[in-house]
Amino acid sequence: MSGLNSPEDICFAAAAKGATHIALTDINGFYGLLNFLSKARELNIQAIIGVELRDIGDSCILLIKNKRGYTKICRHLTDYHASRKDLFDFNNLFEMKDRDFAMMSFSKKLLLQAKKFEINDLYFELTRGFFKHEDTLWAENH
Repeated sequence: MSGLNSPEDICFAAAAKGATHIALTDINGFYGLLNFLSKARELNIQAIIGVELRDIGDSCILLIKNKRGYTKICRHLTDYHASRKDLFDFNNLFEMKDRDFAMMSFSKKLLLQAKKFEINDLYFELTRGFFKHEDTLWAENH
């Protein structure tokens, strides 16, 4: 985990703000997942499982919709780590049947690549301080 706050601290902060749902992502794995799920359940917050796929070329966040999606992403991550390559096979990810995840990314190239595979739940990530007005126009038109 590379965040400043633990999954438990994040859940406490969300509960203090009255949040009913919260997503947590780790980079290229589910390292804090068990602690996150346990604390979210204890605080009666709906946990949304996610992962940030990051390599030397691109990055995207996947929010998983169900157990089947979790299983598929675990397999994809296992293949990536076992291959010891520096790049994800995003096409392999996009070719999955019944994609049980939503995807967001700031990479226009990656989003256009995913769109070719007719992925429905694609979102352009607007990160504060890192996007321009032209980016919002691009997102609306694609």
